Amino acid sequence: IEDGKVILVSLSKQNLAISRLLCTLVKVLFQQTIITRLDRKYRLKADGWLNDIGRPVFFLADEYSDVATELPGQPMGDSLFFSQSRQFGCLGLIATQSIHMLENSPLGREWKAIYSNFTAKIFQRVGDPETATEASDLAGVTEYDFESYDRSFSHDGTSRSQRWDIRDRRELPIRVLTRGLNVGEAVVIGSLQGGNRPGVRFVRIPKYRPKS
Repeated sequence: IEDGKVILVSLSKQNLAISRLLCTLVKVLFQQTIITRLDRKYRLKADGWLNDIGRPVFFLADEYSDVATELPGQPMGDSLFFSQSRQFGCLGLIATQSIHMLENSPLGREWKAIYSNFTAKIFQRVGDPETATEASDLAGVTEYDFESYDRSFSHDGTSRSQRWDIRDRRELPIRVLTRGLNVGEAVVIGSLQGGNRPGVRFVRIPKYRPKS
């Protein structure tokens, strides 16, 4: 963490219980090391020896639901870590298939406490409407003016009136996430940089063309 290393933890799936246990253990030890980072900095400074302890650190997890942990009422858990990790110089990037994977993980009903700590959520094409609805609700709605006309008929002729109504429109329609995105396309909701104004952006990954 202080000297700059990349550590990849990936165990065989032959024994799922042992694989999940060891990956979770490594994750918890890493989190505890990050949370105590400032304590080590002040201790090293008092001893007259300084290291590059301000180095940015990243926590990345694919299939995050396999190693997610949260114990309500306990002093250590993913919600506490992700809420405090930025002040210790650690940024988190996690990936999961759907919100159902989080709900069925050890997080249970606490998954939203983890979910709300991330400043940006990236959604690719999804197959379940619940995840698409969650993303659409997160993007929010905007008001727009809707113009309509009424026409009435009488013995004296035809009359026409104009009316303006205020209606709500989803910033991110659900059908965009279920049918509108292709491979390599995604929707970013939030801010990728703390100083930027949160919003909804569509991104496309350029196709990789190997050099001949």
